[in-house]
Amino acid sequence: MQTNDFTFDTPDDARLERVNSRGDWLIKGIILMGALSSGSLVWQTFAAKHIAARLLLTVLYIAVVDLALLWLVDGFTNAYSTDKQRKAALFGIVFFGAVALTNIVTHFMEFAGSPLSIYQREWLRWGLIAVVGVTFGVALYLKLNSPKIAQMRLERQYSALRDSVTVQAKTRALGSQVVQEAISQIEQIEAQAMAARLIEEARQRHPGLKAAPTQSRPAAAPLWVAPPPKQGNGLDWPEEQIPKV
Repeated sequence: MQTNDFTFDTPDDARLERVNSRGDWLIKGIILMGALSSGSLVWQTFAAKHIAARLLLTVLYIAVVDLALLWLVDGFTNAYSTDKQRKAALFGIVFFGAVALTNIVTHFMEFAGSPLSIYQREWLRWGLIAVVGVTFGVALYLKLNSPKIAQMRLERQYSALRDSVTVQAKTRALGSQVVQEAISQIEQIEAQAMAARLIEEARQRHPGLKAAPTQSRPAAAPLWVAPPPKQGNGLDWPEEQIPKV
């Protein structure tokens, strides 16, 4: 019996895929509305600045803050695998989602001419800029807790430990007998090389001369020689003076 290797999506899988696609478009639409609202609020906040500075700050704010929500959603669903990363991404999603909704509500209230609450006025004073610091903190935390960064950190620790052990071993090996014997051999080789160099330089200075054959010098006479042992009876008297009994 032959089996078919092809798999087909069931109606439930197809419906789930459509629901997920619609949810993605809904999230992107809310993020786009938040980006427009944030840009409008930042543009009004820096009204005293030059138009080029206002435009630059607005674009940077949208790129840093509002796109961070899209980045965290994509990372939470597709990229992040560790618990620390997923918890940090979930915190960032909740935080930046609240920021986007706050900016949307504040922007439409200003557009409609409704009075803002104390919280919203304080938000326009310092909240918009404080969000940038939170964005930096979340991004830095996710970067430091990346599995790839942890692996690189372990590899650097291993390399540092290996280098330290190698240095200690080489330091202890300097006093070993093997190294001392090698130093003696090196001294002999260097002495022979130096002697050969001196001879070659002397031959270059005196090309017509040749070195005379070396002769062994006679041994020097000793300063004191013990007298030979006396013959006879071993006494100090001559034989003719030895008294006879």
